[in-house]
Amino acid sequence: WGRFYTYAPIPNWLLKRTELNFACKCLYGRLNQFCGVKSFCNPSHDTLAKELGISRRHVVTCFEKLTELKLVELKKTKTSNVCVLLEHSWMEIQDVNDCSHHDKPHCEQ
Repeated sequence: WGRFYTYAPIPNWLLKRTELNFACKCLYGRLNQFCGVKSFCNPSHDTLAKELGISRRHVVTCFEKLTELKLVELKKTKTSNVCVLLEHSWMEIQDVNDCSHHDKPHCEQ
C-alpha cells in the first residue's frame, strides 16, 4: 500500500463483549490510542465527540458505562478530568478461535 496509518486499537476481548454498544467500544479504542504506553490520558469530551461523530452527551453516557464496568476511572484535577484505563478480568479471556497470531492448528496461514 505504501501508506502508514495510525489506528485506535479496540481489543478483541472488548469487541466481543455484549455489555457495551459500538460507540462505547470506539470510545475505549480512542482512549487507548490517546493513552499510548501510559495508562492515562485527558482528551476533552468535545474532542472525543467530534472525532467519533457522536454527541457530547453520548460520550458522557459511554464514560458512565465504561466506569460502571470498571474499564476506566475518571479522576478530577483542578483543570480537567484524567481518564485512567484499568486492568480488567475480561482482558485475560482468550478466544480459542482467534487466529490473529496464526499459531493455532485450525488456522489457515
